[in-house]
Amino acid sequence: MQEVKLKELVALVNKELVKRGYHKKTIAIYNRAWQFLVKCFDAKKEEFFSLNTAMRILEEECNFFEKRERGLLDVQSKRLYQSICLLSDCNLHRVIFRRSDGKMYHLTKEVHWRILEGFQSYCASRYAFYTIEGYGRSARKLLYFIDARDILIGDLSSDILCDFVKTLFGYSPKMVEFTFSGIKCFLRYLHEHGYLSTDFSASLPKVKVPQKARIPSVWEEETLEKLLEVIDKGNPSGKRDYAIILLASMLGMRAIDICKMKFQNINWEERRIDIVQSKSQRSVTYPLLSVIGWAIIDYVRHGRPECECPEIFVTHTLPHRPFSCSASLDNMILKYMKQAHISVRKDKKYGMHSLRHTYATSLMEKHFPIEDIAQLMGHVNPNTTAIYLKSSIGLLSECALTIEDES
Repeated sequence: MQEVKLKELVALVNKELVKRGYHKKTIAIYNRAWQFLVKCFDAKKEEFFSLNTAMRILEEECNFFEKRERGLLDVQSKRLYQSICLLSDCNLHRVIFRRSDGKMYHLTKEVHWRILEGFQSYCASRYAFYTIEGYGRSARKLLYFIDARDILIGDLSSDILCDFVKTLFGYSPKMVEFTFSGIKCFLRYLHEHGYLSTDFSASLPKVKVPQKARIPSVWEEETLEKLLEVIDKGNPSGKRDYAIILLASMLGMRAIDICKMKFQNINWEERRIDIVQSKSQRSVTYPLLSVIGWAIIDYVRHGRPECECPEIFVTHTLPHRPFSCSASLDNMILKYMKQAHISVRKDKKYGMHSLRHTYATSLMEKHFPIEDIAQLMGHVNPNTTAIYLKSSIGLLSECALTIEDES
């Protein structure tokens, strides 16, 4: 890879930001960070951009990685890190990927928008919501990459596709596997509908992460209790968050199903919750435990803003509306982890889905039949449920083999 002078790279990124429609104030914020970075490079007598040098400066000036580990990052440190990431992306791929604002990749060519809309309609009749959303993001990312090179999707070649694959370096194998699945589906769609004369789907590298190779992240009972204790249940948002976390940790509900849960899904007389799971499209019935029922009642009576939404849980900022179906609610967990001073281990995941893992593992430890657990979790295949065996040391110890002394 050819070395690029830092000042030239900053100028190149600036042009790309303007082209991509970034706000003037946002560009000005990035430029202040880059000016600081240029001064630091000059002090080290380095003229060419180096990601290693930039990261060393980030650590020296901000103590970035220790603060990030402890959840103590300030705004300036985050901005400097984001600014370095933009430079690195442009240096490696001549493309800027938005990393932190959660916005979708902006396409500038109308034909690419039409292709994306057609692909999403194509997926809508074939896949569950999560898959449609994920495949759409993968397709948009490829189109964005093509767009940034100022060419059309019909000009796609194996070399360009190879360059795109390089942009996924550093992602987890599971994320790469899912992204490739989406891209392969998109490439087949493009070929079938005449946008590409060649089907490039078979040319992508094969990435397969065996499901049984993963060990689910689960919470220790004391840690989960500590998290629940810090939630301010006298605050409207706290009442909502408390009920949501109880649904995930005590019933194993997915975040998307919690977000979409409506008043009509609760049968108060028979004390149960009936939903159709978004992922599997299967009907599932959950017991309405007393603590969960009272938490929902407390939220609806004393915390929920007045609005016409049929969904139970809504945002507390105007305009009041249901949570997006793509909301993971992980930030809610992280917020209370910080308040409870719960440290985040690098080998653990502490999002909403980890609460679901914890629930399933607790059922296995109580020796519930695996078929019953699969039914409660909404798993189509009981083999999927068996993965939770590995997250319990107690259950694993029951499977220990006795090695007889043959001497």
